[in-house]
Amino acid sequence: MSRSLPLKSKPLALLPRRLYAQIVVTVSVILVAAFLSFGFMNADKQAAILERIIRNESEAITRNIADSCAHYLVVRDYAGLEELLVRFSEMPDMVNLQALEPDGTVLSDVNGRLHRPENPPKKKIPVPPGEAPQTELQGENLVIWHPMLANRSLGWVRIAFSLHELTEFKSSVWRTTLLLAVLGIAASTGLILLVMRRPARSIQLLSRFAGELNLKKGTVMQVPDSSSEVEELGDSLNRASLELHASEQALLAERERLAVTLESIGDGVIATDTSGKIVLLNRTAEQLTGWSMKEAAGKPLEDVFRIISETTRRPVENPVQRVMSSRQVVGLANHTALIARDGTERSIADSGAPIIDREGTVIGVVLAFRDVTEKKRTEEFIRNIFESIGEGLIVIDRQYRIMTANRAYAEQVRRPLDLIIGSTCHEISHNRDKPCHEEKDSCCPAIHTFETGEPAVMVHDHSKAGKHMAFVETRTFPIRDGSGTVVSVIETTTDITERRKLEDQLRQAQKMEAIGQLAGGVAHDFNNILTAITGYGNLLVRKTNAGDTLRHYAEQILTSAERAARLTGSLLAFSRKQVFEMKPVDLNDIVKGVDKLLRRLIGEDIELRTIVTGANLIIMADSGQIEQVLMNLVTNARDAMPNGGTLTIETGELEVDESWRREHGFERVGAYTLLAVSDTGTGMDEDTRSRIFDPFFTTKEIGRGTGLGLAIAYGIVKQHGGVINVYSEPGKGTTFRIYFPASTGFKELPMAAEARQPAPGGTETVLLAEDEELVRKLIRLVLEGAGYRVIEAKDGEEAIVLFRENREAVKLVITDVIMPRRNGKEVYDAVRSLQPEVKALFMSGYTADIIQNRGIIEQGMNYLAKPILPDTLLRKVRSVLDG
Repeated sequence: MSRSLPLKSKPLALLPRRLYAQIVVTVSVILVAAFLSFGFMNADKQAAILERIIRNESEAITRNIADSCAHYLVVRDYAGLEELLVRFSEMPDMVNLQALEPDGTVLSDVNGRLHRPENPPKKKIPVPPGEAPQTELQGENLVIWHPMLANRSLGWVRIAFSLHELTEFKSSVWRTTLLLAVLGIAASTGLILLVMRRPARSIQLLSRFAGELNLKKGTVMQVPDSSSEVEELGDSLNRASLELHASEQALLAERERLAVTLESIGDGVIATDTSGKIVLLNRTAEQLTGWSMKEAAGKPLEDVFRIISETTRRPVENPVQRVMSSRQVVGLANHTALIARDGTERSIADSGAPIIDREGTVIGVVLAFRDVTEKKRTEEFIRNIFESIGEGLIVIDRQYRIMTANRAYAEQVRRPLDLIIGSTCHEISHNRDKPCHEEKDSCCPAIHTFETGEPAVMVHDHSKAGKHMAFVETRTFPIRDGSGTVVSVIETTTDITERRKLEDQLRQAQKMEAIGQLAGGVAHDFNNILTAITGYGNLLVRKTNAGDTLRHYAEQILTSAERAARLTGSLLAFSRKQVFEMKPVDLNDIVKGVDKLLRRLIGEDIELRTIVTGANLIIMADSGQIEQVLMNLVTNARDAMPNGGTLTIETGELEVDESWRREHGFERVGAYTLLAVSDTGTGMDEDTRSRIFDPFFTTKEIGRGTGLGLAIAYGIVKQHGGVINVYSEPGKGTTFRIYFPASTGFKELPMAAEARQPAPGGTETVLLAEDEELVRKLIRLVLEGAGYRVIEAKDGEEAIVLFRENREAVKLVITDVIMPRRNGKEVYDAVRSLQPEVKALFMSGYTADIIQNRGIIEQGMNYLAKPILPDTLLRKVRSVLDG
């Protein structure tokens, strides 16, 4: 914005406007003053000299006349006195001569050459005091008094001399001085005009060039030969022309850059004057407001830049007034919307700053604003994602202060978001006053990420007031600036308490599986032995009479074999290699049924209390396995009370909700039945409690425990879909709580089945394939005793050969599953290829589900698990043949 030069008032016209004329006048005045000063000083000096001469001469004349007059007065010759005075009055410049008596009486008075003395004088004039001569000026006359002395004062002589000659002399000097001044002025004026003519012409040219410099900037003029000062002035004007042109070009370029910059800025820019009227809009501002620069110029800001609060829908305070009052940069509040000319509403971010000139005066305000509608939508979208993430998520800076957090994190640490944001992560997550790296026993993934720039993962135990809250897995990821420096860290926190429990359960199951593999193998081989023992024992009982000693021995053998079978069954149950006979049972009935057995088991020094609920607690279970669990727990409790105590068994009901399920490791919510076994024994510490279900772990001395009792109980409970928890403290006893899913489909137990009839026999031919000789011979005896014809094979290959030779006669193939030289499945496939209608019965020390899972036999095939009782074998054979 250009500024016009201020108008100058014209001075009084005492001097000409032209420079050379001013010089001439000035020099003339100086010369006149000089000549006048010189003439004055010279005239004054010459007049003083002349006056002194005239005074001296006049005083000498007056003294001589006084001496002469005294002579006449002594002789009283007044006529001679008169004559003397007349004669002297004819002297030049003599104006008046008087002879006076001492008292001032005029004796004679001669008025120059033209007057005669008065006769007789009658007047009297005052005389000077004393007798000393005196001189005084009276107008243009010099008056001299001199006493007439002849040993005494005879009177006075008073003579007045004219100073006309002195005045004429002064006038002559002044005339000469003025003449010289006029001649000097004329000469100096001519000389000055001659000397200043060329510089004046050059100055005129330079003045004209300077006046047109705004139009001729960038050009130079040829300065005529003149004085060095004028040439320097010309050079300066030429430089000023070039510099002005360069400055103007730079200013134009800067303006162009500024205009391009303003138009290129993605933000809207509005500039106003101090009254808030618009002076500038860039293209972005025009697009956002809907006003062009031409239309908006001079309008109040609030007419063009209409802003409201998105929350209250009320107008927002004019930012210009805020900037003017504060003289500082100010920003609009969040959630501000701009209403465009066409009514379009946009979310904006805005700031205003004062425009201050070099003198520090605020001359306007500039506003910068941008359309953040899409940004806000994106931020809201990201925030929704942020809040939708089930994991806790925070962002921390290098001072470990939480910059932002989501709701999941607040729920994890159980604190409100407004207290979390701004606090340090170690305060919130770990209740520590110091950062984690200052704690000797602490590791911090955030520190690791800040130092290395790499993601990190660690697990922490979140606690509050010394109480465990949760296991939290923390993962950290770096956020880098443009230079690659890690400026903040994203930290995700996942509550893995449930997962840790599941992992613990998985590890426990894996340990059980590993031990189960061993136990299952032992039980499989042992079942083959038990098959022979029980089989031959039953045959011996059949061949002897009641009361016979041999029969008694055989019954004792069968009793021991039954106990051994239960042990192998427990081993298989522990290894999950035995199929339970699951059916609806009442937990209360099971507890009551083993009461007497348990009392014999624990001894007399332990009090047994049984507390059962009045309701029917129906569960789907193998009652024998539940009895086994009870016996194992009671045995464990007995050993924990060597000095006696109280053992309590109680049953109950429980409704499990989601929070209880997560906290205690239940597989599902719903109704559960409770079986609790509590003792008042020695109890156990946390380390022991965490290992009691480990196979072969025991705290008992050698020979008093195998370490399998609780492990077997654990396996049985898990196979029933239940949960087993233990609560114990040293010196305070132990409580085992077992939860079985309630069988909601049964309110009471179904009726018991009728008693079985004696095992049937038959006359068909059976091919028997079994690699264990004792088992093979036993089965042959049993089958032949029931009327069947038996063909034996000691392995799979031999069985195929024998079947090929007797394919028409063989109606049933009984084969062990695991055999050398072809297993049972391969034998079955081979004989079916020869005789598709042939039937088969498989046997194994493993349970059917294990054999099926290994892919040896198919589901639905006929199967018997060892050890096999004779009656069981005969009923199964008859069932397969008749099926």
